[in-house]
Amino acid sequence: MLTALLVAAGLALPGVAVFLRSSTMPPAPPVTGSPSPSAAEPTFPERVSRPLPILPEQVERTRALIEDESLPPPERSDAALLLLDAHWVRERWRSLARDGERISQLELPRFKDRLPAEQARWTRIMALWNLREWDSMMQDGEVFLRLYPNSLMASSVELQMRNVVHTREYEAQCRKDNAETLRKAEQQAAQDIAEKEKRGEPTAPIHRKLALLRCTVPAGMFHQEALTACRAFQKDFGAGSTPVELNEYRDARGLEIRALIGLRRYSEARKLLAGFQASDPEGEPRTSAGAIVNGLPADAEE
Repeated sequence: MLTALLVAAGLALPGVAVFLRSSTMPPAPPVTGSPSPSAAEPTFPERVSRPLPILPEQVERTRALIEDESLPPPERSDAALLLLDAHWVRERWRSLARDGERISQLELPRFKDRLPAEQARWTRIMALWNLREWDSMMQDGEVFLRLYPNSLMASSVELQMRNVVHTREYEAQCRKDNAETLRKAEQQAAQDIAEKEKRGEPTAPIHRKLALLRCTVPAGMFHQEALTACRAFQKDFGAGSTPVELNEYRDARGLEIRALIGLRRYSEARKLLAGFQASDPEGEPRTSAGAIVNGLPADAEE
């Protein structure tokens, strides 16, 4: 059941955290078998928790602290963990993947029971999952398991690696199912059009229905296909002349916005949503596009 839920979530909208989403910092792993500090090593007092670097200038200052070799190593570790936590909380997956890769290369000491390199590799793997960069995620997962076989985070890495396999299989099957659905619909539409042409009846409603199906079938999973088809539907058929056709047009507008979110094209999605709300304030609530766009962090990365 868990795998199925994660697969379903992973195929949804990458602007929404998929795995272990939390409004707090990532869970701190326990000590994983690394040697305890010897008596000769210095000890450091507990620090008061500092606010996470959220603003761009705070992020840049924190990156500078991490790279500053003149600072005591524990301070650099503290900064590294704060930066990873900030990216996680704000769902800045691209920054998390990039900074996680850099921090994993630094030999920083454990700070408050968290080893920066281990935490960086783990959070980078989760970021790559959310970015659907599965080849890179699988490679990083293998490295993590080799470097930290006793980590309590190893089980979550193994789970995500299995989920990649299941997700790819599921996606491949869905592509086949979608293709078959559309093939049958097109075959039926061709027959219906031929019959109506013989009787001299209009065929536009059949074309419209088929175009809408091409928009709705890939929605939620195959974002580029949905975007292309939903835009074509709006261009070719518009709002129609009946309440039913108007609602179909509204649905296509909502699915276009959802597809843009799935493609991480958030600026375009926000712009289209604003236009939708301005031109059709009664129709936009019919879709869930507004709720999804408004649920994105303000600084969500494209």
